[in-house]
Amino acid sequence: TAQTFAKDTLVVILPSSNPAKITTLKDLAKNGVKISVENPNVPAGMATRKVLANMAESPAYGTSYQSAVNKNIVSQEETVKGVVQKVQLGEVDAGLALQSDVTAAVASKVNVLSIPQTFNVVLQFPVAVVKQTAHMTEAQAFVQYLLSQEGQTILTRYKFMSIRN
Repeated sequence: TAQTFAKDTLVVILPSSNPAKITTLKDLAKNGVKISVENPNVPAGMATRKVLANMAESPAYGTSYQSAVNKNIVSQEETVKGVVQKVQLGEVDAGLALQSDVTAAVASKVNVLSIPQTFNVVLQFPVAVVKQTAHMTEAQAFVQYLLSQEGQTILTRYKFMSIRN
């Protein structure tokens, strides 16, 4: 059976030069801001749409927020790394990405805006041993390592959320 071994949330990333002068999440709805997101068929893309819907339900953002942000979406990437790359290269003013994709190599090239927990979505990553594996003992040991305190510590170092939170 599958078990969750890591969790992640979305953040907004901006080119370090921040040409659109984005300082708050409300700025994503400003006319002319170019945003990159993931395709709605991938988990991060589905989560992005849910976050925008959650924000639109809040009086702080209002019902027009989601449609205003959607009008600013100029690319829908197949992967989060595609979004990160577009932001790093300055091809867009902002992107929605997974926190874990803001790696040490990327962090110096982008600014990050957090999305409040009340609006954010927690993505869960499952792991399981395949029944037909020729390496059952090793596979079980790997899963146990991922779930262990040591495995969780390593994952949090790479900006995943621990399953213990």
